[in-house]
Amino acid sequence: SKSKELFILTVLLITLSTSVLAHTFGFTYSLGAFLGGILIAETQYKHQVEADLVPFRDLLLAVFFVTVGMQIDIGFFIENFFFIIILAVVIMLIKAVIIYKMLNFFTNKLVSLQTALTISQVGEFSFVIFQIAYTYKLLNDDIFALLTLSVIISMVATPFVIKNLDRLIYLIFKRNVINCNKK
Repeated sequence: SKSKELFILTVLLITLSTSVLAHTFGFTYSLGAFLGGILIAETQYKHQVEADLVPFRDLLLAVFFVTVGMQIDIGFFIENFFFIIILAVVIMLIKAVIIYKMLNFFTNKLVSLQTALTISQVGEFSFVIFQIAYTYKLLNDDIFALLTLSVIISMVATPFVIKNLDRLIYLIFKRNVINCNKK
């Protein structure tokens, strides 16, 4: 029909339908929307969908992070500040070491370390997993808060890690980055 409105409506209908269908079978709405996105990504219209839905993406991303921010208990954060920071750093270090070791088989140390440090944050999907675990009483209030806050700290730290990537690599290798290209 070449109607942009009908096209967007169809995409949203597919996404909402897969969300409701997933919920009907006992899964989360988020998982259903994710599966709807995978379904749409396999069509020939995926690039058009991406271009047309940018305003929705930005708006929904803002809503997502606002809801995550509303889950933060400032008093709990202040009481457990050092533990949350340490937990976030430990999680990021473990992830970075695993990524570094895996990539070191395929590329040089410098690229492995740059990549490992750049993607060491915990992703947004962990919020969905934590919420599901909390809903099914697999996590108590304190553990849920600790994990959520440590993920937020890792996400906040990532731009600073990327901005200071060269300095971090220098500190880790204790030599010029130029010498790190050797395997």
